[in-house]
Amino acid sequence: MNASGSGNVFLGYEAGADETGSNKLYIDNSNTTTPLVYGDFSDNQLTINGSVNITEVMNLTPLATEPSNPKAGDIYFDSTLGRHRGYDGTQWNNLY
Repeated sequence: MNASGSGNVFLGYEAGADETGSNKLYIDNSNTTTPLVYGDFSDNQLTINGSVNITEVMNLTPLATEPSNPKAGDIYFDSTLGRHRGYDGTQWNNLY
């Protein structure tokens, strides 16, 4: 139980049981440090620790500029260039 934090959402048996922070999201059926779904409402971060299957169209919101603070594997749709771009850990590259 998180007695010191606030604004948390824990779904599942013992999900987030050891979390001491605030504004967190845990979805799992056990007390684990890598839940199936983890989120931090403070910085709008969502992590999925598993495979994601998309059965319909996935739409990336077009951006006019490169996202700041990218991580290797990030993808966005560049509305200025009219193409998808991916970050390789060093630079942004056109995907096609």
